Amino acid sequence: MKSSLITYLLLGVCCLLPSCTLENKQESRSLELYFNKPAKVWEEAIPIGNGRLGGMVFGGVSEERIQTNDDTFWSGEPRDVQNPSAVQYLPQIRQLLLDEKNLEAQELIDKRCWDLGMNVICHWLISY
Repeated sequence: MKSSLITYLLLGVCCLLPSCTLENKQESRSLELYFNKPAKVWEEAIPIGNGRLGGMVFGGVSEERIQTNDDTFWSGEPRDVQNPSAVQYLPQIRQLLLDEKNLEAQELIDKRCWDLGMNVICHWLISY
């Protein structure tokens, strides 16, 4: 009985010893994002939110710009945002992507494929 207790105790110490000696890597890792200039366009901004209420932070030192949105803020009434006629543009979009004309493909998608019902609630401009 006494020898099995000592065996389990030593086994427990041997299992816990490596975790006591390992350096905590997470504390040494920086969880910060650093940018040397504010975002100029929406694609460069940092998204924040919870899926329903969201925003885009553009950054800035003396002036902060934040764009906010909510999924219940509609232009008109709630509707299906899928565009059934978008499928006719798919071959053209694929060809533009294969030709590495990504900007033109994105412009075509934005112009012909989306029927987004959400709009921006407001642009916050905060001056310090």
